[in-house]
Amino acid sequence: MIRRALLVLTTMAIALLLASGAALAGADTKTNAPKDTKAQDKSQDTKTQSASESTSGDVASESTSGDVDAQRKRKPPPPPTSTNNGFTLTKEVSPETVAVGDEVTFTITETNNSGEALVFNVGIFDILPKGVTLLTVEGPPDAVCASKKRVVRCSGFTIENGETATMTITVAPKKARTFRNKATDTSFPGNIVSVPFTVTKAA
Repeated sequence: MIRRALLVLTTMAIALLLASGAALAGADTKTNAPKDTKAQDKSQDTKTQSASESTSGDVASESTSGDVDAQRKRKPPPPPTSTNNGFTLTKEVSPETVAVGDEVTFTITETNNSGEALVFNVGIFDILPKGVTLLTVEGPPDAVCASKKRVVRCSGFTIENGETATMTITVAPKKARTFRNKATDTSFPGNIVSVPFTVTKAA
């Protein structure tokens, strides 16, 4: 009887110890879980930050590359004088600074040094900038001059070798800003010229 009682007590004690060990193991697991989660969160934050920094670096790199490409694609404006195929086109503006409403005069000259005469059937074109009003246009002798929207054209004249033809245009600016006026002799030589002028507010 005594042995049986001892055996029962021993069995119960072992059962209690196992139960207690299981409880402690569970408690350790619960206690350690948040630590692991924080570690994972920290790891995720580190990965997210690294990815963000990498993306930011890529964006900055692309932005810088885009700026460089834009600068490469941006062409300088045409000069006031251009020569092609023996023909020289020149453009002048006077005055270079005016007030809103004052007159501005553009003088366009075409000089023929090609060795032979050329009939300008298509003519010389002047492209007026937005914000100016055309007042007058005068072309070379025998030229027919007309305007459509912002394009002023003189055509149907001949320039002998060694001679120069002149086209004069007057405009009145309506806005205060810096403008650029272009002209081209597209009939054959293929010159493009331009001049800037500045308009200030009326006094």
